[in-house]
Amino acid sequence: MVFLLVVGKVSFVDFDAGSEFPLLTFDIDCASGVYVRSVIHDLGVKLNSFAMMENLTRTMSANLFLNDSVEL
Repeated sequence: MVFLLVVGKVSFVDFDAGSEFPLLTFDIDCASGVYVRSVIHDLGVKLNSFAMMENLTRTMSANLFLNDSVEL
């Protein structure tokens, strides 16, 4: 079974080719239910290579925003 999920916008923030493996930093605006790890995997497949995720920060969920949060 194939599911179609909406990825609205991808913004590339930084690219560092100087490390052992190239490091790409980007922001992704996506619908609820999108597995970002799967997007990363699919990107590696499309590049005929591999990809892994080093860090994931959810900056918004529903009407809650990371900028409005309080550190505990």
